Amino acid sequence: MSLAEIDTLIFFFVNKGLQNNVFDIVMPFITNKSYVIFLPLFLWFFLKNRKDACIVLVLAVASLLIADWSANTLKHLFERIRPCNELNGVRLLVKCNPSSFSLPSNHAVNAFAFTTPFFIMFKNRIRYALVVVAFFVALSRVYVGVHYPFDVIVGGVIGVALASSVTVLYTRTYERFKKRNQ
Repeated sequence: MSLAEIDTLIFFFVNKGLQNNVFDIVMPFITNKSYVIFLPLFLWFFLKNRKDACIVLVLAVASLLIADWSANTLKHLFERIRPCNELNGVRLLVKCNPSSFSLPSNHAVNAFAFTTPFFIMFKNRIRYALVVVAFFVALSRVYVGVHYPFDVIVGGVIGVALASSVTVLYTRTYERFKKRNQ
């Protein structure tokens, strides 16, 4: 069995096999309005440590912008057709854009890129909730029928890698700046 066949098999397992009335309501909401779920978690960080949360928010936004641009560039490079435009029998729960490509998933890229600086910089349990939300954002894209599993996996990896790079670059630069000014 080829990787494309495995990807399609897993796609239909998530898209049809996991189908239930709760997910049919929750997953389109998550895919369209994930910020509503992220917002209370981010507010918690601000209430705990406003100064550090502002710095991390800047890192998260920078990571998001870089990752989103990178993902859009890669989409046009790979030109992978969305499953909703390519496969028969897809359960489509949101609009399927016929002119947009599938690989990588920008939703997955953005969710993981925005989450990663908070995960790296804050060492508390709430950071795991952010990862869970990012995971469900990625999963929702497959469930609603607009991305293959490989699209969201690649998207998550890209988001984490770019955001980790931005965060490490900031941390190293800040440490050097502190040493010079002592």
